[in-house]
Amino acid sequence: MTASQSVARLAQIIKAPSGEAVRHSKTVFLAGTTTGPPDWREMVSGELSSLPVTIFNPLRPDWDDSWTEDDFRKQVDWELSKQERADVVAVYFGANTLAPISLLELGLCAKENKAIVYVQDGYQKKGQVRLIYDVKSLVKDWIEPDRARPFRAVPWSIPNGPRFLKYLRLHITLLPMPDEFLRERCKMGEVKEENSEQGENVSQGTTGAFNYPDISATEAPMFHDEALATHYAQHSNAGPQLPFPSQLVPNYSLQAPPSALFSEEAPAFDPAFLGSSGHFDQPAPLVQPDFAKRANDLINASLGRTPGGTSVVEPDSVLEEWGRLYHGYKEGSYLLPNDAAEQDRLDLQHQVFLLLLDGWLHLAPMTRVPNFVLDIATGTGIWASSYSKRYPSSFVIGTDLSAIQPDPQVPNCVFQKDDAESPWVFPAPHPPDAHCVTYPCEHRIMFDYVHLRMVFTCFDDVRNVIRQAFDNMNSGGWIEFQDVVYDLRAVGYEGSPLQVYCDGMNRGAAARGRNLHIAKQYKAFLEEAGFVDVEERQFTLPWSPWPQDSKLRKAGLYNLQNCIEGLMGTGYKMLKLAGHSAQEVETIIGQTEAFVRDCRNRTWVPMYVVYGRKP
Repeated sequence: MTASQSVARLAQIIKAPSGEAVRHSKTVFLAGTTTGPPDWREMVSGELSSLPVTIFNPLRPDWDDSWTEDDFRKQVDWELSKQERADVVAVYFGANTLAPISLLELGLCAKENKAIVYVQDGYQKKGQVRLIYDVKSLVKDWIEPDRARPFRAVPWSIPNGPRFLKYLRLHITLLPMPDEFLRERCKMGEVKEENSEQGENVSQGTTGAFNYPDISATEAPMFHDEALATHYAQHSNAGPQLPFPSQLVPNYSLQAPPSALFSEEAPAFDPAFLGSSGHFDQPAPLVQPDFAKRANDLINASLGRTPGGTSVVEPDSVLEEWGRLYHGYKEGSYLLPNDAAEQDRLDLQHQVFLLLLDGWLHLAPMTRVPNFVLDIATGTGIWASSYSKRYPSSFVIGTDLSAIQPDPQVPNCVFQKDDAESPWVFPAPHPPDAHCVTYPCEHRIMFDYVHLRMVFTCFDDVRNVIRQAFDNMNSGGWIEFQDVVYDLRAVGYEGSPLQVYCDGMNRGAAARGRNLHIAKQYKAFLEEAGFVDVEERQFTLPWSPWPQDSKLRKAGLYNLQNCIEGLMGTGYKMLKLAGHSAQEVETIIGQTEAFVRDCRNRTWVPMYVVYGRKP
């Protein structure tokens, strides 16, 4: 089977009353008219056939009016459960039909704003469909056919069949991937966009609200040599992956979404929000073989927290005097802890980035799925794991000074302990040939995408890391930084505890040879190393849920907990390096936490995304 043939049949169709296991993370339920030609469900299934999506089709060719109550109940239960599970419910009201059950189905899913509706001219209860939307207040401004519209503001009805199919396809494609952190660890459900910034950018360059380009299939990458391709085919589950952003939007490479957040200006403050408002005993030295695990347990108890259940103990960890665990490999190179508390914070931080970037793992405008991806300072490996699952034909390597990553759940992701400032050596299998002195021969992996996130405290010389990335990258490969500048902004910042904390952090970092404003120089460093098409994007990252914008407010809510954990984890070492005593450090951190929690202070920090391409 060729790659194009496999792509054409990505969609999984589950028909009632099948209990077949769902293979894809995105799901669609087909609700609507069951009588009269043509079979609209077949048209929708055909339109979505090349997408990695599971389609629930409730239509039963063996439907019989003489069914017993048990048979009927079984069908109803199947439909209700699948509709509740679906990310999108496509509802089709055909001409000259009543479809009372379809009206009920629309009412059930309308409150969640996941229905996409097509009302054909001549449908006898068109007014009742619109009434459902009026009562639910789902759409405040009706959207005209030729008016650019936000992609999350689902219109009450799409005016014609072809536009309905194309809009449905694009809507499903742009749905964010379900996030394991929220679903499994926080039990808060999946993240979905709550506003329309991304869609506003998607609609740029189109002639009509639903005049979208066809979505081309993601092309399978070519491997450098036959042996590596064979090795990968034997040991991977390479399968369908999501289309890249540049395949969805023609002008993506010129202006990567979400453009509405590319601003240094603080967002609007929510006037209805009223602002609200760690000392622990130093553990004795532990010399037992399970030292790191015992220290983790003690730290969690001291902080009064329950670990998320997925933390990994690094046996080489070093216990510092202020009671936190740090990496033992190349001790002192990294200034943050690696214990269970820090691992949970890193996973929460990942969720903050997903919210801020509308679920995107990268903004570099790649047009092909990269063969080899390197995630430097991978931490818990959550980004690397997410990327490898989303793009299974990529091989992802995550490196860190601490081996705190869980075992990869997919074969195309590996982790290794490594220092990115040391010479890079990433061997790959190579077939024997005349140039081999011994077998097996090895050659270096050349990367197609290098990812670095929140590394502003990591390196003595980030330019050395950038040069090595350039030297170990294929032509056309991309490097991307996602980082903050430790230059916090707030109302009443001058003379506040936050200013004392930030000044101490910057002095402490400088004493260790680190610059917490280094992200401002990434663009110049990339150009200096030889990268081209270098772009710098700036975001507003709130430190508490003070913004009026719903998505930024949620990002601020998550980031508040992330920052509170970070104040303790980072502050003890940095402020001590700045010359503060242990008692002063505790006072500064306590006062800073109270300042940040008060949403009236509107604390935020600039975040930079910088990427460039190797010519």
